[in-house]
Amino acid sequence: GAPHAPLDPDPPSMPSRQLLWVRIREPITKAPGLDAACAAYISDQPLLLTALRPHRISFPSPKLGALATLDHSMWFHGPFDADDWLLYDMHAPFAGSGRALCFGHLYRPDTGQL
Repeated sequence: GAPHAPLDPDPPSMPSRQLLWVRIREPITKAPGLDAACAAYISDQPLLLTALRPHRISFPSPKLGALATLDHSMWFHGPFDADDWLLYDMHAPFAGSGRALCFGHLYRPDTGQL
């Protein structure tokens, strides 16, 4: 099929920080490690897209090839449910030469950081 057209072919430059409310859409089975695995999954793509914002690139875009995470590490400081709303605070202090350094923090609305 034909390649996807960018959502905005000429997006404005935006800050390399964004906030996003995220959750797993449907309730999930409570199995050991499943909430952490779901949090890792839902946190990956938005973090990469945060790094593109200052460079006037939206996704999908003909300016991009494949996007991939080289190292995605997470630390959890307390229990949470991935099917409850979480605030995702993302920041990308560097993006260049085909690489980006990105940080993200997930927060529970009732008790704070995970």
